[in-house]
Amino acid sequence: MLISCVHGRDRRHLRQIGKRDLVAAVQFGTKTPGMPCRRTGATRWKYTFANIVYITDATSTREITSYVLPLSIAPVPLSQSDTLNHLLLKVRLSDDPSLCSSHTVLVVDMSGSMRTSDVDNFKTRADAVYATLALDFIGAQLDQAMLRGTDVVSLIEMRQDATIVFEREPITNHLFNMLLDHSTHSNPYSHGNYINAFRAAQSLFEEDMCNDTCALMLLFLSDGKPSDSIARGSNSSVQSMIDIEIKSMALDFGTRLTVGTIGFAKDEDFSVLNEMAKTATGAGCNGIFLKSDSCAVALSKSISRLTSSLSVTRTRLSSLGHAGFRGQLREVETESFEKDLGQLSSSGWNVYEHGVSKCCWNPMISDWDYFDLKDPVAGFAVRKKRFGEGAERIVFQLVDFNKDHHILGKNRWVAKDSRFVHDENKKMEFHQVFCETQMKAGDLAKAFNVELATRGGFKFFPRIRFLDCFVYVFLDEDDVESGLLVEKMLDQTKYKKWNGNDGSVDGLAHLPETVNLEELFDNLKITHMGGGSSNISSAPRALGSTMRVTDRLVSAAANPSSIMARNYADFPQAFSHWTYFHSKRQFLVCDLQGCLDMGVVPPVFEFTDPAIHFSGNSKGGKRKFGRTDRGKYGIADFFKTHKCNDICRVLGLPSDND
Repeated sequence: MLISCVHGRDRRHLRQIGKRDLVAAVQFGTKTPGMPCRRTGATRWKYTFANIVYITDATSTREITSYVLPLSIAPVPLSQSDTLNHLLLKVRLSDDPSLCSSHTVLVVDMSGSMRTSDVDNFKTRADAVYATLALDFIGAQLDQAMLRGTDVVSLIEMRQDATIVFEREPITNHLFNMLLDHSTHSNPYSHGNYINAFRAAQSLFEEDMCNDTCALMLLFLSDGKPSDSIARGSNSSVQSMIDIEIKSMALDFGTRLTVGTIGFAKDEDFSVLNEMAKTATGAGCNGIFLKSDSCAVALSKSISRLTSSLSVTRTRLSSLGHAGFRGQLREVETESFEKDLGQLSSSGWNVYEHGVSKCCWNPMISDWDYFDLKDPVAGFAVRKKRFGEGAERIVFQLVDFNKDHHILGKNRWVAKDSRFVHDENKKMEFHQVFCETQMKAGDLAKAFNVELATRGGFKFFPRIRFLDCFVYVFLDEDDVESGLLVEKMLDQTKYKKWNGNDGSVDGLAHLPETVNLEELFDNLKITHMGGGSSNISSAPRALGSTMRVTDRLVSAAANPSSIMARNYADFPQAFSHWTYFHSKRQFLVCDLQGCLDMGVVPPVFEFTDPAIHFSGNSKGGKRKFGRTDRGKYGIADFFKTHKCNDICRVLGLPSDND
């Protein structure tokens, strides 16, 4: 009969080991001599069974202690050249932080409580945290093609003071091994002071101030409340001081910063971690709080969720080519799309009729043409709540009304405004870029329609057009002149995006592909040492990848009329391809979104809010077509996923496979 001592029983309870497991181990496990008792020298036996170790006395009837064998994670075999190439990449990205596509600062609580052994398959909480970060933050991104070769990580350990363990290490298999090795030498002790860790993190983010295309994440992981002490007589609290640090970071980095907090223990007070995430969201960045108890599986899911959030931000910044604004997001409530708009007397409308005029961008004079409202339009009203939003804009329903304040039903509009708070002069510049881009895309669409028609046999092929747009200028409630971008309202039930400006295609995300080390180093102007693995990781794309297109024309189909593409989706993709070669490789129009109107003959694609990539953009210079203009990188991304279709071949476009 096995007898459990108090120490053994408590240890098993903490480590979630049942007494039945102990009985099974003695009956079926492997028996080996254990370490003698340090105090008395008494003999002990060690039973190993089902990954659990039990220590008994010499009679094998009295339990001394028990523990779960820690999960063994093997490092990735690397050659000397693999390690050297990692170091070369780190030096290059450290010397020029503007090349980084993301920077994550990991803050790991290493206070004494992280020695607690209550996580299945791990000796301590600290071991579980480091193993999960290695597997689910580093390893998963490498395996799942989420990286570009220019993503970096820094690590801070939080005790009484904050220790920067490493800084701006590229995410490669070398970093995976580094994290595993470090976990074997780092020991939890002392207290966990949050404020010092925040200040250390802010110092690490300083180099990212001028790189508006770099996604940032502060991943803050703790198993309890902060241990910070406040001086006597101070009116500040620990929470208020933490809030100041978060708000300062949010002011610097805005929507490109994610503050992710994870509570990793059972029955602990994580109100501070929760409040940190709320403060981050309220200050204009992305705050996420997750509770994982003392469970490695739950911790894995939490880290995966934060990794996905970082990936979304990185993709958004890549497609925009900027971070939005460092200022504050506009706080506008959301409502569902309303078909029955009701009366203007309702409280849901902002009504404007004094000082209202209409202006259109005139590319001939590079200025606005202003017009008075034409009867019966006496003014306009816009909903107070938005019904949609994009990366840059929020969208409202807008109507015209007559002198009796009756809604004019013939024209229904949408109003588009910036998502960010900034002055009205910049807002008109914002609207100007939209109008210029949409008008340029419209001119190219007209030429595309004509050229496709001249190829013969395409009498009923769908046409492509871009919506006309204008700006309503008005006096706001403070009698300050303001402006709203206005265009036709499309059928929201049929609205669709056919392609994006990051290479994505309807029904197909940007194709993962291997980041070729030689190509990456060439783009970053690093001398490749050769040998070892030729790939840094799987990733969506290499920085500045060259296009796989040539000047060779493919022959048009022998009978174009037989290729009347029943798949209408071929036309938007072919149009994007055609714009690049029609413009002699200067422009590529993409981010094609809107509706296909099948109620007219021929059908018409009505598009809005396109992106134009201009190949002549200089690095760090002004983008010719605004924030969504990603230049040659956007062009390269389009051709990474584009597959030529029958329309491309009829137009004689160079094949993307050559």
